[in-house]
Amino acid sequence: MAKSRKLTEDKHTINIGPLRAQDHGNWMISKFYRNERNELVEEYQTISIIIIEKVPSQPQFITLQTGDDFHLSFLYSLPNLETCQLLSKTADRYYERDQNRLNLCGYVVKSVTKEDIGLWEIKASGDIEYATSVYLDVSG
Repeated sequence: MAKSRKLTEDKHTINIGPLRAQDHGNWMISKFYRNERNELVEEYQTISIIIIEKVPSQPQFITLQTGDDFHLSFLYSLPNLETCQLLSKTADRYYERDQNRLNLCGYVVKSVTKEDIGLWEIKASGDIEYATSVYLDVSG
């Protein structure tokens, strides 16, 4: 029978949380100490806290016929959006923003083919980061 071991935290471990949207961004952790000449010295390390909220997509999975247009977006609008980005497995695939769903980071991929089958992702930035994914299947 294996013995259980109590896990102990390293004396240099820092736990942060729970996190809120206001915590997203760059932070500095610092400590002060006195050196051998009794001078006060600060050591610091900059860290980045990136909060990513997984958001449902519209749709989450879809099967289209070859030649159909593929519309994808976040399921609901997000506050204070600054950027939207569509990521596909094909780097040179043409797509455009869906003018009817700009507030949802909507995109249109025209005339899908079998090469478009797979996972498509939308990433967005606002107060925090947002991400969603849609699996596209193409038949015919």
